[in-house]
Amino acid sequence: MKIAGGNSTALVSNYPRELKNQVSKELLKKVEQVDFISSKNGIPKLELMGGELCINGTLAFASQLENKQGKIFTSGITEGIDYENSGEKTKIKIPLDYQRFDKVILFGGIGFICINKKDGEKTSKEFLLEMSNKYNKPAFGVIIYNQNK
Repeated sequence: MKIAGGNSTALVSNYPRELKNQVSKELLKKVEQVDFISSKNGIPKLELMGGELCINGTLAFASQLENKQGKIFTSGITEGIDYENSGEKTKIKIPLDYQRFDKVILFGGIGFICINKKDGEKTSKEFLLEMSNKYNKPAFGVIIYNQNK
């Protein structure tokens, strides 16, 4: 199990594909997210149950790889993702189109409000619903960051 960005993630490798649903059900009793590891043309690949992209899962996956840097694939996008592990930190570069408006970042199907932890700003489900409506996005989340980290 690896925790990236606050949610517990189980990374599963060497599993029989026909048991994928059963494995997920069992692990979801203990963790928030279950991701499956395989490879695509010899390059490590992360696959989520719903076929979506998950930043936390991608960070957790990349942080466990032996190579300090390289390329990985993940569900939700077709292009490869560059990663770099340095000490306790993992960086990823995801090739996605986005728009940025001050503290708001908009992707195709989701938006995020970025909040600096030291400012102590708070948010609520109601606020995220307002942001979702304002920017016409089906989902909106919060990214809490610590300075430029």
